[in-house]
Amino acid sequence: MKKIVPILIVIALVIGAIIYFKPAGVKAEASQSYARLVPASAIAYLELPDFEGTAERWKGTALAKIAAEEEVAAFLELPSTNLRTRAQGIPLLGQLQALEAKSAFLSVLSLDKNSPKILAGFRFNGDKEALDAALAEVRAQFTRQYPTAATSVDAHREHFIESAATDQFTLASVVIGEHYLVATDPDILREAIDRLDGEEVAVPSLADSELFLACLKEVPTDGEAFTYLWMEPVAERLLAMMEMSGQAMTPDQRANFEALEAVAATTRIQGSDLHEKMFIKTSPGSPQTPELGTESMMLTSEDTVLFFASVMDLPETFEVPDAPGADPTGMLSALDLWLAGMEEQGITAETISEAFGKEFSVTIDWNELSAQPTVLVSVEVADFEKADTLVRAMAASASGLQAPAITEQDGATLLIFPSLGMMNLSPSIALTTGRMIFSMDGETASKAIAQVAAGKSTLSENSDYQSAMKGLATANNAVGFVDTKALFERSYSMLRPALFLGGALIPGASENVDFTKLPGTESISQHLGPVAYSSNASDKGYVVESTGPVTMNQLIFVIVGAAAGAGIQQALSQ
Repeated sequence: MKKIVPILIVIALVIGAIIYFKPAGVKAEASQSYARLVPASAIAYLELPDFEGTAERWKGTALAKIAAEEEVAAFLELPSTNLRTRAQGIPLLGQLQALEAKSAFLSVLSLDKNSPKILAGFRFNGDKEALDAALAEVRAQFTRQYPTAATSVDAHREHFIESAATDQFTLASVVIGEHYLVATDPDILREAIDRLDGEEVAVPSLADSELFLACLKEVPTDGEAFTYLWMEPVAERLLAMMEMSGQAMTPDQRANFEALEAVAATTRIQGSDLHEKMFIKTSPGSPQTPELGTESMMLTSEDTVLFFASVMDLPETFEVPDAPGADPTGMLSALDLWLAGMEEQGITAETISEAFGKEFSVTIDWNELSAQPTVLVSVEVADFEKADTLVRAMAASASGLQAPAITEQDGATLLIFPSLGMMNLSPSIALTTGRMIFSMDGETASKAIAQVAAGKSTLSENSDYQSAMKGLATANNAVGFVDTKALFERSYSMLRPALFLGGALIPGASENVDFTKLPGTESISQHLGPVAYSSNASDKGYVVESTGPVTMNQLIFVIVGAAAGAGIQQALSQ
């Protein structure tokens, strides 16, 4: 993989830069899919079909409106200035504006020997001199890094392929009219040239692949970005890596993973929102999960800021990793003891699968007057008597915890454990005829029992929820909702002082970000709306959709990234 890094940097720099510096006044024609240039055996494919249209549509998005707010613009001024300064120091970026790029693509054709074969390119105004000027510094830097690289120019019919070969890799490029193509193998490039010229090629293109066409029936290529992933070679590589690391899957897990044939996704801008649609194609006859019910919606309230419900397959066994260093906190050891205590009482994985169904949900409520949110996690109950036996066994096996207080409420069983030290948390379990509900305090669990008894779904009657879900298919596998406006207003008010203090304490932070100019809450929250998510399963696979100021996947990426960044920063400061 290390051998291919320089190539990826060059290709990503060229494509990324032309996107970043795309002039607003350049009119782009409708783009033909580059899939016709890529062989059918492509493992991964990314297409950005319309830079100009995307740039125009972006102006109306919630994110663009947030960035245009005076307070936000003032906060972004310093990092933006630093970014422009660094960009001006790279001659390539300064030259690419003249190319008037229209569209681009990137494809990975092989993962052999840790050296991926790549074909990429972009469409521009056809000005060869401007292209040569834009690539001049890249070529100069390449020569400095690889002084012994052998360069050549070879003719392929009326076209000229420029190549540079090192002991590690080869990079070949060609300009055909308004198309610039680059590949890590001259033969791949010759094949792409023939396809672009309309010549007959023995190997079918990705545009003719039955698997690719099946994905296009569910996810069209038009929009801001389209991605495609052929799962078979990816799955083979991942399974091999897992087995080498001693983390092999169970037979059922492996079968489900190998049933994945392809993943395709497209992102569109619709008004102020982003819309993401993904199709996960599975092999014919793959077992499908049961349909999602609506009972978990009864756990929502007027203060719900996040709700997610899905169906899942319970594991056949529960194993705790015993690798050295895998349990720095001691939590896994405590879990192992707890599971051992459960087994002593006759509770096994089979007992659990018989007691519970396959539906689970997470509900987060956050009242505007509360300092922190409340969290409910629920699991569907299939057999109340077995679930009741299990819950009481859980209480008896909770090593290190005092015995819980057990009460009855509205026909449900409520277990409240004593407060955990200074954290003021009282883990609680509520068991109704249809749900087992976990919370971190007894009051929240008691309230959940009352909501289930009332049988009313508050969130489904929420106008924001109804509006957000209107553009998505009715979910039968998973559904999600995030009130980003309320969530941001509650959390930012707490995080803002911490960000200000952190900016003052972190060395060098003030050189890139002026934390004294943190924007006010309303300058951002006024543009935020709900995020909606749905997943539908069929005999073809899964269709996953999300819409909002950001999509659910993007929101998860930001949250996970922020948490990881905070963890890394904390580790570096120790």
